[in-house]
Formats: sequence, C-alpha cells, structure tokens
Amino acid sequence: LGSQARMKRVSSLFVRSPAAQRGLGHGVKVPRAPRAARPMSGGPGEKTRLWDRYQAVLLRGGAPAVLVKSLTASVIAGGGDIACQMLIEGKSFTGASVRSPAANAEPATKEGGAAVQGEEHREGVDLVRVGRFALLGAVLVAPTLHLWYNFLGSRVPGVGLAVTAKRVFCDQFLFAPGFIAVFFASLNLLEGKGFKELEQRLKRDWQDAVVSNWMLWIPAQTINLGLVPVHLQVLFGNFVGLGWNSILSWLSHRPNVDTAATLGTATTLGGALERRLSNNAPR
Repeated sequence: LGSQARMKRVSSLFVRSPAAQRGLGHGVKVPRAPRAARPMSGGPGEKTRLWDRYQAVLLRGGAPAVLVKSLTASVIAGGGDIACQMLIEGKSFTGASVRSPAANAEPATKEGGAAVQGEEHREGVDLVRVGRFALLGAVLVAPTLHLWYNFLGSRVPGVGLAVTAKRVFCDQFLFAPGFIAVFFASLNLLEGKGFKELEQRLKRDWQDAVVSNWMLWIPAQTINLGLVPVHLQVLFGNFVGLGWNSILSWLSHRPNVDTAATLGTATTLGGALERRLSNNAPR
C-alpha cells in the first residue's frame, strides 16, 4: 500500500489538473478558438434567416400566419393602385408640374405672361384611394384566399396535371367571379356609395373584370396551384396580384362612356395604355 501511495504522488507531479490544462493558475493564457463570423446585416445569410422565419410563421398556421399574409397583401394591393394611378392614369406622386413631350407643340402660359415650354400639371396620387385598396387587401383578400387555398387543397388533394386542372377550374370558374363581385361591393361600401351605384358598377365593370381575370390568372394559378406549396400560395398570388390590382383599380375608377367622351379619355384598358404611351412619346 505504501508503494502505491508513493506512485500516485509521483504521477501527480506529471499529470496536470483540468485547471492547469486550461492554463489557469499558472499565468499561461491559452488562446480561445475563434468564433464563427456572423453574416453582415443585409447579407445573404441574413436574408436566408428572414426567409426561413417567414416560412416558419406560415407553416405554423393560425392567426400569426393570417396576419403576415394580410400585411403582405395590404402592401401589394396599395402598391398596385399606386402603379395604376401613375403608370396608367398618368398621375404624379406629388402632383407637381412636370415636363411633357406632348405639351411641346403649344407652350403653356402662366399668369403674368411668362410662357413655359412643355410643362403641364399632373393630378397627384389619391392616397385615400390607395388606403382603400390596402385595407381590402388586408381584411378581405388575404384572409379569404388563406381559407380558400387551404379548403381547395384539402378537397382536391394530390399532385399531377389532372389535380391541377381541377383546382384551377374550381378557382377560376366557381370562386373568382363571385369574389370579384364581393370585392366591388366592399370597395363601393368604403367609398360611401349606395346600392344603385353598386348595380351600375357591376353592370359596367364585372364582366370585363372576370374576363381580364381569366386571361391573367388561369396561367398564373396553373403554376400556383400545381407547383407552389400551400403555405406560399397566397404570397405567390400577391405578387401576381401587383399587376392584377392595377387592372382592378383602373376598372373600378374608369369613367363611364359619357364622361369619357367629354374628357377625351379611354374606356378600355388597352385604350388607356395606348393613350398613355402616345402622350409620353417624343415629338
């Protein structure tokens, strides 16, 4: 036993304690392993994390998923209306005077006799109208599409061309015509108009809106309902809806035939775009 005790004492002289191995108590500093560098803000890693968090919220479902979809739809619906007012209707965001090639032929004259060559005053963007579209995107479009896509996926499950065709048929020929009418009715209510104005709007705009909807959304929904995961279908629809909201906004606010004849404006989207492009063409 005595020899074993002596051996332990000798070995302890060569075996360092955990604290000694870390260099503690001996004045020896052991360099730490460098930490992994964090990605810079706004870099690819940061964007990937934000996208992962976004998808995680959508996959969890429930109220947070609907809220995120509503906020996204609100921004895109409002952006679509701004695009309509500026690109199709020719409005300026600030309503300031701008140079226009179409006005170069005849110089305008300000009060006081000073002539200004090629200047015209454009009407400013109607922000109240933008707010209406943004509100409808948040409280009507996104929640309704969230419920509809989940319902459609559960009732028509599976993958393949036949399943996609069934979903697109249900979406475009059973759901879309009625939803467009509901959208017009909701917009009419926010504008403070009555049933007579709604009836006139539906007679004038509903059929054109449905046909335009089929031209844009049948190809888009074939991709959306056939290839895009269910939790991202509202997001895909929102981005396509940026252009669709511009069309819907113009249809909702185009002048009637009598007013258009008086103002010299177009009553069709193609005519409005053609007029807009011709006004901006260099002379």
